[in-house]
Amino acid sequence: MLTKLLCITLCFQILACDAFQISIKKNLHKSKSGLIGGRLENLDNNFVGVISVGSPLQDITVALDFNSSLLWVPSEECKCNEECSIPEICDQECSAHCCEAAQNDERPVDPELTGTCTHKGVFNTKKSNTLITAGKSQTFQYKEDSLTADLIYDQLSLGPKHKPAFTARNVKFGVVKDVPESYEQTQYDGVFGLAINNENKEKSVVKQLASRNLISQPIVNVWINGNQTKAVVDGLLSFGYVDSRVCNTTYQPVPLTSAENWEFNIESGTFGQLRANRSKAVINLNQHDLTVPQVLFNAIVYYYDIRTDPLTKAYVGSCPTSQNLINLNINNFNYFQDVGALTSSVGNKQCQFHLKVAEKDATQQFVLGSSFFQRYCIVLDYTGKIGFPNAVKGVFA
Repeated sequence: MLTKLLCITLCFQILACDAFQISIKKNLHKSKSGLIGGRLENLDNNFVGVISVGSPLQDITVALDFNSSLLWVPSEECKCNEECSIPEICDQECSAHCCEAAQNDERPVDPELTGTCTHKGVFNTKKSNTLITAGKSQTFQYKEDSLTADLIYDQLSLGPKHKPAFTARNVKFGVVKDVPESYEQTQYDGVFGLAINNENKEKSVVKQLASRNLISQPIVNVWINGNQTKAVVDGLLSFGYVDSRVCNTTYQPVPLTSAENWEFNIESGTFGQLRANRSKAVINLNQHDLTVPQVLFNAIVYYYDIRTDPLTKAYVGSCPTSQNLINLNINNFNYFQDVGALTSSVGNKQCQFHLKVAEKDATQQFVLGSSFFQRYCIVLDYTGKIGFPNAVKGVFA
């Protein structure tokens, strides 16, 4: 199991090491020149971090999701395992909220959503004195299940409660009572949606902050740390600006081809003499692999004599001995993926290739995974654009 941690916290900062030591509340509305951003960490290929909600603040670990726009957190009404009703066991084996009160067995539970919050951090809505109910709910997709969140307004701090961070009141987000069985195995509590829109027309947290002029621009900047062996953190997330410490602030905006997700055109993709014509693409930081059209996949397989391992089904071939690049032309600018960055050694000069081939009828023939963003940053522009500035080299943040 991969155990990386991508920690997201948001505050005004001058240096990364000072990020959580600077109180910004009293300067929030007086100046737009301060930087808003924080450190990122990662668990099980999910980029996650700590936010806090309510008054007083309660910490919640959330995963980034680029395909949904809702911020949701589990509520104190989420079930715990039966043994948590025994005080001696609960103190040792269960999260604190399980021990504070007996479970409400009378509340109807969706029979298909039998999951628990036994080891989760939940939002105790009854303990927040700034919570306002929105009077409606929102149904959304979580993995293979359909969940329902009750929408509320409350205080949101983009960082843990013990460290001063960017804080806003009356932010709309969801609380979830019933979760699927698979939820208990995840390395996070809730989900922070970063999609540009959703079918329910509810504003994402980013759009809420931008519409209230709490961030200077409706953008999110993501930097993934390519120096993995020396990295203190796996990346940085910034709201409202491009972080010049880790990303080049000059970049070419790329228009989106969808109003619902971060989809854009790749004019062409080439490897050697072979070329894939114009195709749609998306980003997916929850996969390390690069997904490419069949023509590029075949070219790489042939060049490195790649075979499918009969046991693991992984793609294994000769390790790259020199730099060979996949060239992606996006909005008439060239971006490069080093094939070597898509490999991991399995011994005897053989490497596993972290590649996927797109289905023939797939709408998006390219999916840019986290390996691509060891060289480039991401700028999500909620006015309908995306950008990939060069990452600053030699940053170990």
